[in-house]
Amino acid sequence: MNCHNCGETNQPGAIFCRKCGGRLLPEHVLAREEKKRLRESEERLSGHKRIHFLRYLIPLAFFIYVFYLIIQNPVLPRNLNINERYAEKFETKLLRLHEHYNNRKLYRIAITEDELNSFLKLNTFATNADLFNIFLDDGLTIFINRSILGKTIRLKIYCGIQIKNGLIMPEILNVRLGKLPVPSFIVRFVVDKLLTSKFSNELACPPYITGFEFSENIMYIIYDPNYNDKKSSLPASDDVDQLLMQANKLYKDQELNAALKLYNQIIADYPDDPRIPALKKWCEDISARINK
Repeated sequence: MNCHNCGETNQPGAIFCRKCGGRLLPEHVLAREEKKRLRESEERLSGHKRIHFLRYLIPLAFFIYVFYLIIQNPVLPRNLNINERYAEKFETKLLRLHEHYNNRKLYRIAITEDELNSFLKLNTFATNADLFNIFLDDGLTIFINRSILGKTIRLKIYCGIQIKNGLIMPEILNVRLGKLPVPSFIVRFVVDKLLTSKFSNELACPPYITGFEFSENIMYIIYDPNYNDKKSSLPASDDVDQLLMQANKLYKDQELNAALKLYNQIIADYPDDPRIPALKKWCEDISARINK
C-alpha cells in the first residue's frame, strides 16, 4: 500500500506510513477523495468562468442597449419648405427690425420655422444644410444629423432662447441622442463655446430686443415699444446697426482687413452698446484668421 502523502510503499494492512507517519487510506477511499477534490476544483473553475463571463457580458449588453437607443432616431415633426423666398423674407424682417418699433403699433415680429430654416440653411450654414433642422413649438427643437458608418445618428436638443452678455443664446433644456438621454450641461457647455467663438457676431442682440416667445411653428421677436423714449441715454443703435450691416457685408465678401477696421471703429465709437463684448471676441477671431 502506497502512502498518498509521501509515496512510500508500506505493508498491506498498515494503518500508518512508516516513513511520514501519515494515516494510510484504502484505495477506494483515496479514489473517492480524489474524485471529490476534482469535482470541487471543477466547480471552482466553472464558477470563476461564469464570473469572468458575466464580467464581460454585462458591459457588452449595456453598450449594445445604449447603441440600440442611439440608433432609434426620433422622427422629425413635419416637413420643412426651404427656398430663397423664405430666406429673403427672414433677412428682410431682421434688417428692418429697428424700423418697426418706430411706429409703436407692434411690439413683436413673427418668424416662421420655414423662414428661419431657409435663412440658416441657404446662408449661414449653406455648406452643412443637411446637418440640422429647427422646429418651433414651445421653444426651439433642434435636430442635428450625423452619418456614422452609413447610419444616420440624430441628436435632439430642446431649448429656449435667452439674451446673455449681448448675445442671443440657446438655453438648453433637454437633450437626447436617438432615444438616449444626454446630460444637458455637457451640450450646454459645448454649444456655448462653439457659438461664442465662431458665431458671436451673427448672434449679437440689438438693445431694443427684450426677448422671444414661441407658439406653433412661429417664433416672436419681442422688442421694447418705448425704446425711442429711452434712446437719449443709449448709444445710437440705428447707427450701430447700419455700420454692422456694412461690416458684415465686407466680411462676407472676404475683405477681412476692411471689415476688421470697421468693427474696431464701432467698438471705439459705441463702447456702451451691449453687443460690444461679443464684437470684441469676433474681432479677435478675424485677427487670428488674417495673421495665419
